[in-house]
Amino acid sequence: MYCNQCGRRLELQGEGDWPGLGMEEAAASAESVAAAPAVYRGLEAERKRGERTKRSRTEERGGRLAAALLPVIVLFLSAGGVFAYYIYESGINNDVRQLHVKAQQEGLDGHYQEALRLLELASAKRPEYGALLDDAAAVREAIKAEEELRAVNGLIGKRSFGDAQLRLEQLRSKLHLRSEPLFGKLNEQLETASVSLAVEQAAVQLESLHTLDELVAKWQEVKGMTGEQAERLQAKLSEKIVTVSGEEASRLLEKKRFSDAIAAVEAGLERDPGNKALTSLKQQIAVAKEKFEEAEQRRIEDAMQMAAAEDLRNHTAAVEVERIERKLDDEGRLSLTGHLVNAATRPIYTVKIRFTVYSAEGDTLATGEADATPNYVEPGEAMTFKWTSEKVKRTDVEVVVDHATWYLD
Repeated sequence: MYCNQCGRRLELQGEGDWPGLGMEEAAASAESVAAAPAVYRGLEAERKRGERTKRSRTEERGGRLAAALLPVIVLFLSAGGVFAYYIYESGINNDVRQLHVKAQQEGLDGHYQEALRLLELASAKRPEYGALLDDAAAVREAIKAEEELRAVNGLIGKRSFGDAQLRLEQLRSKLHLRSEPLFGKLNEQLETASVSLAVEQAAVQLESLHTLDELVAKWQEVKGMTGEQAERLQAKLSEKIVTVSGEEASRLLEKKRFSDAIAAVEAGLERDPGNKALTSLKQQIAVAKEKFEEAEQRRIEDAMQMAAAEDLRNHTAAVEVERIERKLDDEGRLSLTGHLVNAATRPIYTVKIRFTVYSAEGDTLATGEADATPNYVEPGEAMTFKWTSEKVKRTDVEVVVDHATWYLD
């Protein structure tokens, strides 16, 4: 049943009931409608037109709403796609970042092959990422340097020291140009190889070092080296220094070179302070040095005394009379020939002799003076003087040299 005013369908609450009407009113209305079918048909037609209009308006409003919502829906769907793509790309970036960070740490730890593997995995995800390409190139350089270091160590093991030194310096020049932290471990390995080369060279040279000076000089070269190889070399070198210092000190002691002998012992004791043999030898050298110095002092004193005596002789008894010959010359005069010797320790010259001639009874018969010849006389050489008396005509006389003068050269 529909309303005759607006065409709205009326829901009946009970059989024959009309909404909002009492029983009698409802019955009257029903009779009225039944009695006027023409009016009802008109109302029914009007109602249908109203429904069609209402549906048309509803559909129009729905169309306008759909048209208005379509861009929003498209935008929402596009944003969802972009967000999904962003999430996907962010995941890749995160993977690449993690691989990159891990590769960098592996490189810093010196694990270059593993670092390169991780960088290549990351590059497969982001082929155009420049930082990955640069780091991979640097890691490849590090791998080459590591291989070169292995080759250098191989040459050192074969005692090809010249080739090892050359390649080590070439590698040092290359690494000097790389300041990245990636090459830190390589620089450490380079220094280790350099020390290893020096140690091996010193170990070979040690076999040909036999003097204390050579060994001590070599010790100055290796004492600052570190590492197990260096420590073994230093221990071996110290042992040899101790042995050679004792041997050299003993030889120097025999030559009475006490200061050098003590220095040799101390060189050994510097390497092994508690060495009993060297300590005992040092004491022995000190005692021998003291005794020698005492004897030397006595010798000096004796020499000084001898020098004083010689000086006295040179000044007071340089001329020694060996004998004086007496004879008469053709005129019956007494002729004397005196044989003298230079008793000084230095040459003398211009020697003059004064003498007295006595009779057998002790009476003075004559006095005389004569020059000795030759004029210049070396120590120990002979000289003579000649003299003839005008008064004495006999040979049974005694001639006494009273005085002699000379000049020392």
